[in-house]
Amino acid sequence: VYKQYPDAAKADAVKKLVGWILSSGQNINPQLEFTRIPAPVAQRAIQTVNSSVTASR
Repeated sequence: VYKQYPDAAKADAVKKLVGWILSSGQNINPQLEFTRIPAPVAQRAIQTVNSSVTASR
């Protein structure tokens, strides 16, 4: 994940993807033999991405 993207649409898409991966996307982890990320860690990561990722224009 980069801090800046060329436009707002791309930055928003990255934020949404990370949000999905760290929330409802966690439901497919057992099928893929991945461990779930603890909720407090996931929430902190989502907050960090949402506050750090921006568009350069």
